[in-house]
Parts: sequence; C-alpha cells; structure tokens
Amino acid sequence: MVIAHLLLQRDAFPEEIEGEVSAAECPLEFRAERGLGGEVGVEFPRGLIKGFGDGDIAADAGNGEIGSESGSTIRGAGLGRGVSQAVGRLTGRGNVPKVGNERSPPVMARIDQILFPRLPALALLLSVLALPPAACAQLFGKKRTETAKIREDGKFRLGIDVLRERAFDLIEGKRVGLITNQSGVDGSGEKTRLVLHAAKNVKLTALYTPEHGLDGTEKAGIYVASRRDEATGVMAFSIFGKTRKPSPEMLEGVDVLVFDIQDVGARCYTYVSTMGLCMEAAAEAGIEFVVLDRPNPLGGARVEGPPIEKRWQSFVGQYPVPFVHGMTTGELARMIVGEKWIKAVPKLTVVPMTGWRRGMLWRDTSLKWTPTSPNIPKADSPTFYIATGILGHLPAADVGTETAIPFEYATAKGVNAGAFAKKMGGLGFDGVRFSPYQSAKKKGWAGCRIEIDPRSEVNLAALDVTLVCELHRAMGGAGLLEGAGKGSLDLFRKVYGSTHLDEALKGGADAAKIIVSWESSVKDFRKARAPYLLYR
Repeated sequence: MVIAHLLLQRDAFPEEIEGEVSAAECPLEFRAERGLGGEVGVEFPRGLIKGFGDGDIAADAGNGEIGSESGSTIRGAGLGRGVSQAVGRLTGRGNVPKVGNERSPPVMARIDQILFPRLPALALLLSVLALPPAACAQLFGKKRTETAKIREDGKFRLGIDVLRERAFDLIEGKRVGLITNQSGVDGSGEKTRLVLHAAKNVKLTALYTPEHGLDGTEKAGIYVASRRDEATGVMAFSIFGKTRKPSPEMLEGVDVLVFDIQDVGARCYTYVSTMGLCMEAAAEAGIEFVVLDRPNPLGGARVEGPPIEKRWQSFVGQYPVPFVHGMTTGELARMIVGEKWIKAVPKLTVVPMTGWRRGMLWRDTSLKWTPTSPNIPKADSPTFYIATGILGHLPAADVGTETAIPFEYATAKGVNAGAFAKKMGGLGFDGVRFSPYQSAKKKGWAGCRIEIDPRSEVNLAALDVTLVCELHRAMGGAGLLEGAGKGSLDLFRKVYGSTHLDEALKGGADAAKIIVSWESSVKDFRKARAPYLLYR
C-alpha cells in the first residue's frame, strides 16, 4: 500500500473555525491515480481533528479515526480487475481547535472526487489544491526524508528551539554528533552545543567543526585543528583540515549526526558543502542525519546568478544551484537527498522553524546576528557578500575583506573614483547608492562605496557581475585579469561556476548579455526546488 501524507500549513483556511465542524465547512479535494489491484490510502497528521469518518470508496467501505494519538489512515480496498474508474466520497464530523490565519488549520473532514483511472503500472499521484509544493511528501520509492511535525502558532522559532520544545524526542537516548560552530545558537543566543550538553536525555558525544573553526575566528581557507571544546569537554573534530568529511573513526560511538550552522544563502559559502559531505558520511556509517533549520538571511524569494558547470563544482560550489539559491539549510538538505547529489543518502529528518516565511529577511526574525565568519560580521553582510563576492575573488580587486566594512566597496588600481561612482549610479540599480571611495587597504586603489536598501529587490548577483565588468573597463589594460595566475583564476571560475565571465572580460565584458544568459537556468531551478520547500 502507498500512503500519501498531507501536511497542512497555516493560512490554508481564510476563516476561523472552532468547535464541531461538518465536512462541508473545511473541504479539501484531491485526485489519486493508481494501477489496478492493491489499496490506496490517505494518512492524516495526528491531533488535527478528533472524531471518526466513514465513507464509501469504490464498492468497499473504509473506516478510520481522524487525528487519533497515533495518527490515522482511511483506506479503501482496491478495485477489482476490469474496473477502470470509481468515484468515492468520505464525510465525517469532528471536534477541532479554533483555527484561522493565525493558527494551524484543521485537516479536512471530507475527501471528495477520488478517481482511480486504469494504469498499466502501480502509481499514485496526489494533487492537493491550494497547498504549496512542500505540503505533500514524496510518494514513490523508499522514503529517506522526513519533516518533524511542529506546532505552528505564528511565533518565530529556530529548529533548535522546536527540538527543545519537543523534549529532544528525535535524539532522546542517542549518542549525538553535532556539526556546529559559533553561529549554531538558539533564539536567545545560547550555543546549541551547550543546550544539548545540558539536556539530561541526550548524550552529546562529539563535535565537528567547519571552515573558520568552532569559534568562527579562523581566516578563510586556513586549515583548522581538532581540539577538545572547553565549554563542553567534548572532542571537536575538524572537518576543514586533512579531511572535509567525518572519517569512520570520527563517527565511532555516534548514533545520529545533527547539523546546526547558520548559512548566508550563497553557493560559494562552504557550510552547505560541509553539510552534504557529513550527510554522505552518515549514510555510509548507517546513522541518521538531523538538520535543525535556520533562516536564509537573504529571504527565501531571491533566486539569481549564474549556474555552475559540473567541471567547476568544488567545495566552494558543491551542488548545481544558482549563485543565490533562496533556500534554507533544511530545504537544501532535502534537495540534496531528493536529487541524489551525494554518493550515499542517509535517513534525513529536518526540524523546521515556525513562524518563518519566504519574504522575511533576518531583521524580521528579531534574532541577534552571530557572525558566521570573520568577514560576515553583521546581519546585512550576506547582502554585500552577494553584491561583491564574485568580484572579491579576483586578486586585482579590493572589496574590503579584513576591514570594518567587508564587501561594502569595490576598488582597483588606477580607477577614477568619481567617474566610476557616477557610472554605476546611472545603470539603474534601484535601492543601491554608489559614492566615490578610496580603498581602506591599498593606497591608490579607488572605486565606489556601496549602500543597499535591505528591502530592495535589486538583483544582487547582477550588481556583482556589473561591478566586475565596469571596474575591469575602468582600469584599462589587462584590467582585473592582471596578475591572475592559474590558481587564482581557477578559484574565480569555481566561485562563478564557469569560464564564461573571465572569457567575457577578455572580449569586451557585456554585463547585460551575461546576466540575461542566466535566466533560463534560474527559471529551471525555481521549478526544480519547489518540491523541497518547507515554507510559503
């Protein structure tokens, strides 16, 4: 039997409902298709409606309790051979909590319009009207991804806060390996490793640290050493040193790996690459993997920038997503598993946030920002990282790393600051202000200081590439490619995703043409990511 899980979300019903309701008051329709023979069922999340439903599906009746403590399933026996179509209706009444736009809605009390067309092979297609793509779990094959059920009341909570409210039930009694750094904190700012260490029903066994180390103070690209964490007494294994993937020895005595690190929303930021390699290691070791979800500081609506060619995939671009993917770490983990971007796939559970929506920026969460690395010190730093991060990987440019305003300016040698700022200001980047600027690090280097309205919908990746092209043109001569050896040029290509941009610089650098070339891949990715999204 194939079971279709319906995961209803807030705002599914426009009106408030409380007390006893009938089928007609909270309808939800779907269509299911399958081959002849066998059974088809629909499983409801537990606790949303208490009561019983009964009805006729084909020639056979199915009875089930909706919202019982263990969850429930209403099943109809399979059609006999030779029957190509049947229509069934299931109705019922039940008690539901008061619901509406600010509360979780009840699950339906009616199933209507169930069609079973004749198909040559067993299949089930569930199409739920008025729900986002993430409302339906994957239906085919062995289920490898789960989303922890949560209490959605509109209040913002991080994944770690949700897990604590659940009394750590997903990891209770287990030996936990935690992949984290200083950015893994709860809503109050307490480090996740301290939260788990203090939990009486959890055994924090090992820590695993990414680039920049457990405290986030190491410079980019610098190997990190393993050490014992003074705060917990637990060994912190480096997975940004001799290895970037936990070895079997590092995983000895661990039952489950938990990931809680704040990402910044850019493909080249290495924390998601670390997550993917840890997922692969978990699968190879036969242990579970849990992601405690966190916000994308850029929001979930922004998808932009160049794709990455397979040849250039690396630790600074491990997976085939646009430069700006608009996904949370939990959503990315689901996509990595679903698209089989890793050699071995673990059993994955994502503990989602509550109260987060795709249009929210970091400032909308009321969370305090913890620097994710030395050059991402502020909540708006990820925005500037997208705006100049590609440019910053060329050695002939200076974008302010290791200063008080990293990624907030664009300068190079021999550039007239006034003329360059005026040029950029006339290119129509709404919500962005350019002013003349002299490099704070390199004497004689000039360009522009950048100010970005956090609410602006400006294409930040397009701004980055335009800065590359215009700065290159303003320099004259070899421009930004001056002094770029094979090593630095290859890193630039890995970050950008191909050789297209450096080749364009050699041939005249038409930024508009480059930007237009991304459109189809961005559109395709939006469609591809849809089944893995957890939030509206």
